[in-house]
Amino acid sequence: MIIETAFNAGGAKGIILGSTALLGAAITAFYMTRVVILTFTSKERWDDDAHPHESPFLMWFPMAILALGSVSTGYLFTKGDALKNWLAPLFSEHGEEHHELLAPIVVSGLALLMVLIGVAIAVIKYQLSDVDQATPENVSILTRFARRDLGQDAFNEAVFMRPGQALTKLLVKADESVVDGAVRGVGRAALGSGTALRGIQSGFVRSYAALILVGAVALVAAIWVVTQ
Repeated sequence: MIIETAFNAGGAKGIILGSTALLGAAITAFYMTRVVILTFTSKERWDDDAHPHESPFLMWFPMAILALGSVSTGYLFTKGDALKNWLAPLFSEHGEEHHELLAPIVVSGLALLMVLIGVAIAVIKYQLSDVDQATPENVSILTRFARRDLGQDAFNEAVFMRPGQALTKLLVKADESVVDGAVRGVGRAALGSGTALRGIQSGFVRSYAALILVGAVALVAAIWVVTQ
């Protein structure tokens, strides 16, 4: 139904979406078949002193619940319209226009054909061929590119991580030089002025009297200059 809906989008968009969905079905069939072969039907890939064993209860029990749900929930569509009505807000507005590019039976046939192609490629490559099941080093550039997660880690590191680290270092430097520098400058200015002013606080009355006299003379001189 997903592939059919993609084709029914209409025009070039429908062809592109539908073809992409078919390719996704083939790829899914390929790697799922590969997983089954490498897990159950291929030669042993573990040491003699190691043996496969069942997962602990805390690991397989949640998977068992999910498996039961994935198998059984489809039957809810056959029991009344409750689930259909619950999902109606998601699909009702898209169900008014319908452009059928390919008949449903044709889409189903194409999907099954792509699945068979994916399964066949996996069986030929991993079951019928004598290949090293370990991780070989002599592989194509596309395989190496896929092993590097299609370059997304390198892209994230180059575009986001490295510039982010540089920006962080710049902000830390600015904080230390500007913000902390200003705070330290105010502190040094307060200490310096306190040290300078402390020199005139000798505790001798004669010093204070002399300063009062100097201030009075300066005040009288200023008044005299202004009034002349």
